[in-house]
Amino acid sequence: MKKIKDISEDEMISVFLRTEINSNRWSKFILSLLKKDGKNRNIIDNPDLSNQEENMYRKDLLGNYRGYGGNSDLFTGFPDDVNWIRAKINKEELKKVKYMRYSYWDKLSKYTRFAKVGAETIRKGTIIFNESNEGFLKTAEVLKQGKQFPEMILVGKDERSELVVLERHQRITAYFLAPDKIPEQLKVIIGFSSNMTQWSGY
Repeated sequence: MKKIKDISEDEMISVFLRTEINSNRWSKFILSLLKKDGKNRNIIDNPDLSNQEENMYRKDLLGNYRGYGGNSDLFTGFPDDVNWIRAKINKEELKKVKYMRYSYWDKLSKYTRFAKVGAETIRKGTIIFNESNEGFLKTAEVLKQGKQFPEMILVGKDERSELVVLERHQRITAYFLAPDKIPEQLKVIIGFSSNMTQWSGY
């Protein structure tokens, strides 16, 4: 892992939201919240990180639908002392990144929590919990076409600990469905906290 720079919590949240507003699972829900609040999606697509009112709104939005800062849903047990960085990891380091601890990802990866194993399950056509594999396959095809995405968001206890996916499980799986498209140096966002083991997904 090679650190590029420290980033703020606000920047991490902006990347998280910018990714999920374009996902099949979360897009409609986020857009409905924006509409209810009288906000344009530009507040997510083109965030002004110098605007503290915008930053607070995005943080509250992530809390409303994902539990951020509220010790619930995805962020149950998530520590409040996380230091965020932008970094680069290589292919071998990517292989060691684990899915978050969750029943679907556990079973997809045969309880290894490794995306490479999850990709092998998908190649075999195995369906987990009646959830279609189409999204993984489509993302892999888009990667093959050279499309760029916002960074994946990972977390760990420190720079020597294992890293776990917080956001973009589909994309890390797609990389192993199209392994020749894994960059030699992949830019990611990583959050470190010595209390990360308190998070239910770690």
